Amino acid sequence: MKSVFIFLALIVVCKSSAQENKGIKNHFIGSTPMKGNEPAISFSPVNPLVGVLAYNVNQVFVTNDAGRTWDLVVVDPKQGFYGDPVLKWGRNNTVYLAHLAKNKQLSWPDHFDRIVFERSMDGGRSFTATDVGYNPGKMQDKPWFSLDEWQGSKNAGAIYLSYTEFDKYSSTDSKDSSRIYCAVSKDGGASFEKPVLVSDRCGDASDDDATAEGANSAVTPDGIVHMVWARGDTIWYDKSTDGGKTWGKDKAIAVQHGGWNHSNLAGQMRANGMPFIACTRNGDLFVTYSGAAGPPKTSGKSDNNPTVSYLVDVDVFLYASYDGGETFQSMPGLSSPGAQYSPMIASDVKGQEVWLCWMDRRRSETGFFSDVYGCEVAGKKIRTPVRWSSIPSLNPGKSQFMGDYLGLHVGSEKVWAAYTAWSLSDKFPYVRMVEIHKKKNNGKGFQQIEYADIMVHPFDPSGEISKSANSEKKEKKLILWVEWPNAKSLTIEIKQGKQIVFQNVVENWELGYMDFSIPIDRLGKGVFEVNARYKGIGIKQSLYLP
Repeated sequence: MKSVFIFLALIVVCKSSAQENKGIKNHFIGSTPMKGNEPAISFSPVNPLVGVLAYNVNQVFVTNDAGRTWDLVVVDPKQGFYGDPVLKWGRNNTVYLAHLAKNKQLSWPDHFDRIVFERSMDGGRSFTATDVGYNPGKMQDKPWFSLDEWQGSKNAGAIYLSYTEFDKYSSTDSKDSSRIYCAVSKDGGASFEKPVLVSDRCGDASDDDATAEGANSAVTPDGIVHMVWARGDTIWYDKSTDGGKTWGKDKAIAVQHGGWNHSNLAGQMRANGMPFIACTRNGDLFVTYSGAAGPPKTSGKSDNNPTVSYLVDVDVFLYASYDGGETFQSMPGLSSPGAQYSPMIASDVKGQEVWLCWMDRRRSETGFFSDVYGCEVAGKKIRTPVRWSSIPSLNPGKSQFMGDYLGLHVGSEKVWAAYTAWSLSDKFPYVRMVEIHKKKNNGKGFQQIEYADIMVHPFDPSGEISKSANSEKKEKKLILWVEWPNAKSLTIEIKQGKQIVFQNVVENWELGYMDFSIPIDRLGKGVFEVNARYKGIGIKQSLYLP
């Protein structure tokens, strides 16, 4: 059966119950959402009002007023622009941008035949491009890069660009494989030396858990380049002590149960758990990734229920090294009920602070709604994670790609996160941003922005991977999210005309929110109205079930 999704939502701000928050602000570009995913964001270290945002597949925006308004920039290099943008704003006030190519002579996926690296000297208003890794017949994917901006570093000014090379993208042929490369620029990104092979062992070419992918690096003040990536059920680490010319022996530093492709999360095509690395001016290294809390389990087998492997849970993990990558140790304090995934980590340009953010479903009982959570990593401690998003985002189903990663920028006064949310009215993914004012925290944790809202999501589970290995029946459901922060009790109703077809009176509304599901067969077909009421005040959402 083909999956069918209908999305409706109503968000109402109740001034009497909303909490004013001066620590966190939420944004999106323009007056209405604009389609896109996989954002990258960076702000000038010279002027924090000026920033650049990029997202799939080829959108670039600049702001001169700290994110209040954004201007579209046309970036159209001769090599093409096909997604996976990565942004960094250097201390020299140069904006660097890496992304996939789109060779106009080839079709997907052959057209991303190289990595494109661009730089801007005018604050992101225009870019000059070069390319890296062209190898006829091969595909180049998932670029990331790091800058050596440490005074006194033996390789100061170098740029390290890492990526995955596929023999044939998305191939399941055992003859095709994947590998990690790194290319070095010593002239500020104008050109790159011949890429050097980093990985000792290849992965497959399926663009899945067994693929060697997600390579990114961090440079410590001694000029050593530290790189991590995922392959199989393992997070791999390697380093170069000679400016990227040679690399050591790959080291397994963590087990990633279930691999990096979290394909069985409710309502999501896939979620990415690839690792990311950041460092401090003291040379401390921090590596984050997401994976299952334990080894996959296998269900029993019957005629109606074939053997199914499923993940116990998905969590975000953080590992630290205080000896230059010789050893890594797990840092506790991130695990919570519900799925956490797609983490991103970043440090400020001076290497004084490290921050971490990720997608989080702890508030969603059904697992169909996600928030963004984040925290500061302070030395050997993890600050208490706090919800950054003002409202949850719907996870719309297996047919919709929500992107593989978040964007994160740590400035001197603010932390910016950019993530993909779902627009229920427009029925497409779009980019939201979170602006965090660090000085207004005062060490007490951020207040939450709270809204009263209803989200209604008719859901057909056909094609979904069941969260329960023993589930034999998949029925169409109505997924509801109801939030009213300061209410003491709440009445939730679904009406068809004047007839109440569903009612739930919640006497003890402690959390201020809830999500739940109702079998659609219980409601039938036609036009409905979903209502939530508290003390004579109501919010409602219309609904049509064909």
